[in-house]
Amino acid sequence: MDEEPLPDSVGSDFSQLRQLIKSKGLLEKQPGYYTFKIVSTLALLTAAIAFLVIVDNFWLRMLDAVFLAMVFGQIGFVGHDAGHQEITRSPRGNEIIGMAANLLISLSRSWWITQHNQHHTTPNDLSEDPHTRIILMAFSDDQVRNSRGFARSIMGYQAFYFWPLLTLEGFGVRLAGVQFLLQKQNIRYPLLEPVLMVLHFVAYFGLIFALMSPLQALAFILVHQLTFGLVFGMVFAPNHKGMLIIDENNKLDYLRTQVLTTRNVRPSLLADFMYGGLN
Repeated sequence: MDEEPLPDSVGSDFSQLRQLIKSKGLLEKQPGYYTFKIVSTLALLTAAIAFLVIVDNFWLRMLDAVFLAMVFGQIGFVGHDAGHQEITRSPRGNEIIGMAANLLISLSRSWWITQHNQHHTTPNDLSEDPHTRIILMAFSDDQVRNSRGFARSIMGYQAFYFWPLLTLEGFGVRLAGVQFLLQKQNIRYPLLEPVLMVLHFVAYFGLIFALMSPLQALAFILVHQLTFGLVFGMVFAPNHKGMLIIDENNKLDYLRTQVLTTRNVRPSLLADFMYGGLN
């Protein structure tokens, strides 16, 4: 999630708007906010793990699984901002924070940066945006017509199965990250990233199975991972889903593409927390 490329035209509407925003100080780093965000998120993670260790009650642990899923979402938001080089002035500092998120939730930083930068460059572009290529989902009539078999037969019902599908997002992002690391060349940390991802799950499964019976452990993992997928999906999906779709018949300049494909969610303390500021 390094800085996405800017338009070449210095006199473009986007460049003028960016200069105005910069002159108002809206692109300045906020070390105080991110110090609080990181410390509070780590405190929530510690509390969730401590509760799991101390409280020997299955149903309370299931509630803790839901809470831990929300904490994982917050860690993901910190990693997102580190990828956008928002947290520290030093690129190295942002890399360290991003790799820490890589470890804490086992999500490949390289995969995320690559696909997320492409998404920001071409949001809601059916031929370019990876976020418009989701299994069993269609964002245009052409995508339905180009689908085959079972997927095409059920796409008319996607409004109903969209929410259950979101619960699989946690599994999907991990699988996509692994596939990316296996297939791509010139990854910045080709050894460290997979090692951190493996270490995460060694500690994760080790702790859970050490504290619970196998069936209870499997229930905890299922509730936690499905809820994490739902939390992650509920935050990212509203940003662009249902907004203007870009295709070969509907090309816009960079500024209007960014603005018209994006939805703003009214800010509040709760919305800002749940969305990690992405609203």
